[in-house]
Amino acid sequence: MHRARDGPPITVIHVAYGIQSEEVGLKTFDFSRQSHDMRWEAGRQAALRLLDAIENPPVRRQRLDIWRQTPEGLLQYLDL
Repeated sequence: MHRARDGPPITVIHVAYGIQSEEVGLKTFDFSRQSHDMRWEAGRQAALRLLDAIENPPVRRQRLDIWRQTPEGLLQYLDL
């Protein structure tokens, strides 16, 4: 029987892009092309920062590590 604790280690990284301008942030339901393009670009930039951050992955702390990406692109460990 396979036990869960015998499985591979898991790393979860929470990525959120909260760098939208106030103008777009106030228009949560704005689906205009301009709003879409701004959100898409913000997500793309967040993904690029994540790729930079995981190029040299942090040292594993537990079997399940949960990290949060800061707006600056750094990885911050979430000690639950």
